[in-house]
Amino acid sequence: MRNREEAACVEKEKVKEKNEMTLLELQDVLAERIRIATTPMSDEERKKENVQSNTVIGLAKQFVNASDCIIRAEKLNAELVKTHANVLCDMIGNGKTN
Repeated sequence: MRNREEAACVEKEKVKEKNEMTLLELQDVLAERIRIATTPMSDEERKKENVQSNTVIGLAKQFVNASDCIIRAEKLNAELVKTHANVLCDMIGNGKTN
């Protein structure tokens, strides 16, 4: 279990090194787009901001969908590891002696 935790930490560091965005950072970007959308501006500025907001929305949807896939895969992997561990315990009799 310790190696898995260490590997997760290493992966987190790699993500940080690549300057990839986290879900919390995405939330900040979306909050900023909402703030901009509620700010008074001319019709021309509004059109430009709407284009940018739609671009951000599309990317955010892809980001969230990818994150959901990763979470589902991690959950499935955890269940498989748990099931595999249970099978091994059953094979060795949960450490019990006859």
